[in-house]
Amino acid sequence: MEKQNELVAVIKQTGLQQPKMDSLMQSFTGYFSEARKIVDKCKNINVDDEKQTDLMKQARESRLKLKDIRVKCENTRKELKAQSLREGRAVDGIANVIKALIVPVEEHLEKQEKFAEVREMARREKQLASRTEKLSKYVIDVALYSLRDMEDEVFNNLLAGCKLSWEKAKKEEEEAEAKRIADEKAEAEEQEKIRLENEKLKKEAEEKEKALEVERQKQTEKLNKEREAKEKAEAKLKAEKAEVLRRETEKKAIEEAKKKEAEETERRAVLAPDKVKLVAFADNIDEFIGKYPPALKSEPAQKILNEAEKLLKQASEVVKEGVKTL
Repeated sequence: MEKQNELVAVIKQTGLQQPKMDSLMQSFTGYFSEARKIVDKCKNINVDDEKQTDLMKQARESRLKLKDIRVKCENTRKELKAQSLREGRAVDGIANVIKALIVPVEEHLEKQEKFAEVREMARREKQLASRTEKLSKYVIDVALYSLRDMEDEVFNNLLAGCKLSWEKAKKEEEEAEAKRIADEKAEAEEQEKIRLENEKLKKEAEEKEKALEVERQKQTEKLNKEREAKEKAEAKLKAEKAEVLRRETEKKAIEEAKKKEAEETERRAVLAPDKVKLVAFADNIDEFIGKYPPALKSEPAQKILNEAEKLLKQASEVVKEGVKTL
């Protein structure tokens, strides 16, 4: 019942007359009630498992029923709205016929009633246009003055005063313009005088610069010749010194080589007996390793012997490699 009252409230808000409201209630109440029953009934339909086929079936049936109600309600809405439009057009047509009869006569009678007022208004508008045209020649914004209600004498005085002020301002403007032109002419003449003076100074400076450039070139050529002569002399002296140094270095290198060769010969002569002894010592180590290996039974003892032989072989190799450098 509470939901039913919502529908009644919506219809009452339209402001229609009671018969119209009763007709709307009759047309839509059935749809509303039937839809409310189905909505309340299917609120608890919540499927969360694929096996709930009954709930899925109920959901489909409820949806199709609600769709059917919605479609019927929509069709009813369209039909009632079309009917209302036809009624509205009929009302407009009747009102337009009556209006067409009355309006022309009403407008004619109003013109007759306000003939004098309209004539006066037209005169005032014409006067306003004339005053606006005259005053606008001398005033930028004529809206500053109440030209419509102004007395003729007041307007004429205003026009004369504005004209006088405009002519005075125009004269001052012309004098200022003439002064500006004269000042610009004098300024142009002064600038031309300065330009000619600058050109003269520039020409003199260019001629002076050319003379200085010729002198600079002469000095540069002289300095270049002196520098080239100095560089040649220095290069010759440097070459001579380098040649002397090269010969001395070469002589010293030959003497050093001869000295090293003599020292190496002497060193080999001195070390020759030691080299023979070392070679014999290495051979004795090799011979000892191959000739006197003790017969051992235990594995730890054999391991110690193997390690000792390894060290002796390394010692022999160290002596042999060292002898090569002697």
